[in-house]
Amino acid sequence: MKCKTNNIYMNIYININNIYIYYICIMVCQNLFQEYPVTLKPTSLLPISLILIDDFVVENKIKGLQCCSSILECLTPEHFQVGNYYEVINGVLEKSITEKDVKVLELVLDCFLKLFKSIPSNAKLIMIDDKIHIILEQLYIETNLYKKKSLFCFINKLIPMHGVNCVKEKRMFLIVICDNLDISSNPSVGEILLEDVVECLENWISYCWCVWRLHPKMRLLSLLIRNMYIYCEQEKISTRLQNILITLFKLCTVDEHKQIHDYLINQIRDNKFKECFLMKLDIMKNELNTASDIN
Repeated sequence: MKCKTNNIYMNIYININNIYIYYICIMVCQNLFQEYPVTLKPTSLLPISLILIDDFVVENKIKGLQCCSSILECLTPEHFQVGNYYEVINGVLEKSITEKDVKVLELVLDCFLKLFKSIPSNAKLIMIDDKIHIILEQLYIETNLYKKKSLFCFINKLIPMHGVNCVKEKRMFLIVICDNLDISSNPSVGEILLEDVVECLENWISYCWCVWRLHPKMRLLSLLIRNMYIYCEQEKISTRLQNILITLFKLCTVDEHKQIHDYLINQIRDNKFKECFLMKLDIMKNELNTASDIN
């Protein structure tokens, strides 16, 4: 490897014997990229990383992703003003979203986040749109709870970046949220997933509240109430669920307020429920009374 001020050359050729050398060079040069005025060219630095990411050997794939992450961290939109090399990077990373290895998935998602910060804004909007669609589809079919957790963490970082544009995937988003609230009602699953699912819904409501409509079967509300009952003795998560419910109630029409109010009254009258749960139902009923003057 030869380094010069304002220019950098990476004279390393990939083969099975020098993958580790390339990996070490990139890790060492990461600080150099950030501290000195060297000229970075994605087309010069990234090809070996992308070849490694495509490798069927998991260890090589991980090293490629770690190198790619380190390089992307040092790039800015100015590095991608000419050409569309970011599309090449996107294509290679996208193929690894379905990898079975959780570590690989986490690194792929980390690379995507760094890529989004490094590409021109017009390309970012389209690319994040596409990624949200792909990730929601993956969440819909994924069975590994730890991969689901990683995917929800990723979505939680994308929603603030994408803002109100997330409304485009409203239908699929709510299906995924409901499915995962459903399985989270099992405490063993909820211990892994519930907080990330709840955070995801909180984030979505913050930016996309304007498109919320009460479903005729009230599936989302029913699942939120069920989880609030199951976890009512865990004050932190149950209060978050309660606050989501209150927010969604307030976004409903006056007629829907009446429907929900009657439902809550009927539930409170049922003395089979835990006291902590009944208290939260009563708080929600009072909030509805305040919001719509229901007597």
